[in-house]
Amino acid sequence: MNPSTSPTARESGGWSTQGVLLVVAAAFVTQTGAAIAVRLFDHVGATGAVFLRLVLAAVVLCAVVRPSPAGLTRHTIGVVLAFGVALGGMNLLIYQAIARLPRSRDCRSGSR
Repeated sequence: MNPSTSPTARESGGWSTQGVLLVVAAAFVTQTGAAIAVRLFDHVGATGAVFLRLVLAAVVLCAVVRPSPAGLTRHTIGVVLAFGVALGGMNLLIYQAIARLPRSRDCRSGSR
């Protein structure tokens, strides 16, 4: 189909329900993972929380996608490693920042 004549999502009958559900699920998993990771700070620290989160994500991804080792090329492995380093670095930086924020049990317990 010629891209200049291809219908947009709205013209072809609406947005893909599967796509919307995947985005909502990804947002839910991301926010839930972050909330759980913050609670681990007292036990394993921010760096440990990042490590556990990335390992768990890798295990779940491999279990769900089940990549074939025969399909892996040097380029693919490089892209996956670069993505993992970028994701880990972003998580490490934000978790280090969160770990340094003052926390209280009650948001109303500040000075008045």
